Amino acid sequence: MTANVPTVERKRDGYDLAWPDGIRIEVRRIRRASDDLRCELLIADTAAGDALIHFGRINLLASETVSRLSRHLSERVNHVDWMSSLTQLVFLVAQKERLGEPVIDMGAMAEPADLGYLVQNWLLPGLPTTLFGLGGTGKTYLGLLLLMAASHGLPFLSYHTARPLQAMMIDYENNEHLTRRRLGRIARGMNLPVPPILYRRLELPLPDYEEALARNIDRHGIDLIMVDSFGLATGAGQNKDEAILPVYTTLRRLNVSSLLIDHESKESATGKANEFAIGSVYKHNSSRITYNVKAAKEAQEKGRLYLRLSNQKANEDVREHPYGVELIFTPDTVSARRIQVKDLPSDLVEGLPLRERILIELGQHTVMSTKELADLLGESADNVRKRLNELTKDNKIARLKEGGKGAGDDSSWGLRSGYE
Repeated sequence: MTANVPTVERKRDGYDLAWPDGIRIEVRRIRRASDDLRCELLIADTAAGDALIHFGRINLLASETVSRLSRHLSERVNHVDWMSSLTQLVFLVAQKERLGEPVIDMGAMAEPADLGYLVQNWLLPGLPTTLFGLGGTGKTYLGLLLLMAASHGLPFLSYHTARPLQAMMIDYENNEHLTRRRLGRIARGMNLPVPPILYRRLELPLPDYEEALARNIDRHGIDLIMVDSFGLATGAGQNKDEAILPVYTTLRRLNVSSLLIDHESKESATGKANEFAIGSVYKHNSSRITYNVKAAKEAQEKGRLYLRLSNQKANEDVREHPYGVELIFTPDTVSARRIQVKDLPSDLVEGLPLRERILIELGQHTVMSTKELADLLGESADNVRKRLNELTKDNKIARLKEGGKGAGDDSSWGLRSGYE
């Protein structure tokens, strides 16, 4: 006689168990607290056309509760040894939850050839990226442009996409009609069809939808999700760690690449602090890659929005230098092109760190002295000299002519060959 032992399959949001006698149990919404292991059970009989037998929440470690459920199920379906099946269920799920992910021998594991970017310098597999800025800076359009390019396997702002990706947008701010219109305008601007980007409009905090999203990801083979916006996805204040951390925990369990659209802190927007997303420091710490976007304060041309993107964090790679993006709007299309920072409106250039402004000026003037740079940038010669020495050590510029004794303000500088 063959033992009636179940197979166990780990899912993004729980476990699926199946017995040879046709009983199937889905274990979802698992929550551990103290000595409890609470979850939702869906029990079905595949031999009877997958008929639903039971659905409810239970503490698997409460023996009397499991016994009561066994008696209840026996009244519904009497040809199954329910106590045996539930005992197996409790043991297998509790064991897997306690053991967690398997231990991996790093010495025996082959080293990956590269980081495996889904979109170069933007998206890593299974990890979060944050794009943040003030309202009206084109964050959502940038996100949708990325989804459009990635869905077609095309470069995004000159960054390579590994392959065509299945994308999904999780929307807390707009609706499907407005989003579809935006995608249509972007598609026409790129002369492409609208790809099968999936869309879900949500209202409750993101962790409340973990099970549903896990099933969406598995069923549709989703590679990346865009969440617009992060603050609404927490369902609480931006400074509350207890609201923000569960969102990152949910994303980690979903194990899908994510682009989180967020707002900028008031302090960083005024230049009084480093550029971080609004609220808890865990936003900066938990995202693997972050980009800050700033828009020109005044419109330069009708139908044009000029942006400066700054790579504030790149955990696994060298941070990108700031660069410009020009969003071009017509009544029927939206398109984007990458441009050099020097071609941005002056207010976006002036807000850059001194090192970046020095590189821009040397790129435009080829050779400049320390004094010329200081006068042009409105900075002290001492500050400029310090940054020049840093850039020399980084092999980005070269001293072309040694200055005289003392301050050395007559030293001449230029970009190293091949550096842009």
